[in-house]
Amino acid sequence: MRRFFTLVLLACGAGGLAAAGMAALDACVPADDRATPGKLTLTVSPSPAVQNGVVTADGWSVVFERVLVGIGRASLGNTCARYSDSSYDRLLDVTSRSGQKLSILYGIGQCDLRFRVSAPSSDVVLGEGVSEDQKTELRTPGGDPYVPLGGVAMDVTGAATRAGVTKRFHLVFRPRVRYANCKLEADAGLAVDLRSEVEQVFDIRIEAEAVLRDDVDAATASLRFEPFAAADKDGDGTVTLDELRAVPIASVRDAGAFEAGVYEFDDDAGIFRAGRAIAIESLGDYVYELLLPSLPRFRGTGTCGAGVGQGRGPG
Repeated sequence: MRRFFTLVLLACGAGGLAAAGMAALDACVPADDRATPGKLTLTVSPSPAVQNGVVTADGWSVVFERVLVGIGRASLGNTCARYSDSSYDRLLDVTSRSGQKLSILYGIGQCDLRFRVSAPSSDVVLGEGVSEDQKTELRTPGGDPYVPLGGVAMDVTGAATRAGVTKRFHLVFRPRVRYANCKLEADAGLAVDLRSEVEQVFDIRIEAEAVLRDDVDAATASLRFEPFAAADKDGDGTVTLDELRAVPIASVRDAGAFEAGVYEFDDDAGIFRAGRAIAIESLGDYVYELLLPSLPRFRGTGTCGAGVGQGRGPG
């Protein structure tokens, strides 16, 4: 504090501070003569399937019991005049309610929107119904065949029932994913158009049912749980990632449009293309590498490019 007052004295002079005390500090701060910014509030909501359950194309009734997502660090693209960014993250249970606050951004102009899904930081803001124990659980480093060491960015738990048989599933996703290039339509322009003194609300919908899609394109995909149910080879009623990894992707091709092969991830555009880089050999590969990053949907129906990196440990 002494150092702070010394700097202010040098900048503003001792006389003014001696006469007016702390009030003089305001007079020493240059006036912000920029236009009043626009305000963008970001919220997070469950998809209808997460909120109400869904019946898959192969007749399984699926309910999502817990969908924890570490999400935040939202910012406006460089083509906006940015008055603020959101350098914090939240840990939300998306099943709790719609319209949970994520971030508030201020700026003017047309630009991209960016945000991140990752394991919670040490000072993460806990959403409604999220406990300290759950924060600790997701922050505790672990590993899987895709990320050797990292916390958990997304945790999806649910159950499916058909003809009196119930199968549970629990999937955790560790990579850090940067979302950008968000658009409502494929050929749409920049995601954000902020004007002075105008307030807007954009919602990010979390579609946990994406893990059951038989195509990476949500517009053409069907939801299918039978390949999950069949993966429960030990018969304990719970489907695990290891069991999904034991299912060759070619063996479930007759259950839908699942594609075997190799995919290339374009880190700039966020597009999976036939080519190289990501080998999809099992149902587990398909769910973890291709489907889980697609859970967030921009404003309910839009998409964002996704840059997948390694997971993050405690921080």
